[in-house]
Amino acid sequence: MIKNFLTIIFLVTCCLGAYAQEEQPEEETLDPYEFRAAFSVGGTVGGDYANEVFSTNAAFDVTYLYNLTKDLKVGGTLGAMYAFQNNSSNTLIKEGDGKFVSFAGTFRFHTDNDKFHVGGDAGYAYGLDEGGFLYRLRLGMQVSKCSGIVASYTEVMDTYSYSAVNIGYEFTF
Repeated sequence: MIKNFLTIIFLVTCCLGAYAQEEQPEEETLDPYEFRAAFSVGGTVGGDYANEVFSTNAAFDVTYLYNLTKDLKVGGTLGAMYAFQNNSSNTLIKEGDGKFVSFAGTFRFHTDNDKFHVGGDAGYAYGLDEGGFLYRLRLGMQVSKCSGIVASYTEVMDTYSYSAVNIGYEFTF
């Protein structure tokens, strides 16, 4: 009787750990590459000469990112920025509109829920007349799975320093 009882206890404890065809939650697979396009508008900031000459700007950026980890992405960006001349400027020199094409390295750090990101770009902006070192700090918020709102601070350090604050919309492909 004791042998039968111990055999039943042994079989019950062995069967408690067995799971037949239980579904395991699938891990979300990340696409290792990401392509983004953004359009933004903004105004100049600061007290430099360039900020007296130019008033507003429009920018378009194309970014290619590689996922290093779930939260960190790095890559490159190609952009174009058009700074509109300030017609009410008191300066005697009329520069015309500022036109820049930029090439830069970029990074994005996303929060755990992938809703927000902070990032930056560093590179060179080729101007129509001259070019200079470019850096951009950005803060973004995801609106849908394939788009988001981005706010950025951009500075091009040339013979004069041009800086702007922009807000725009970014699409992810």
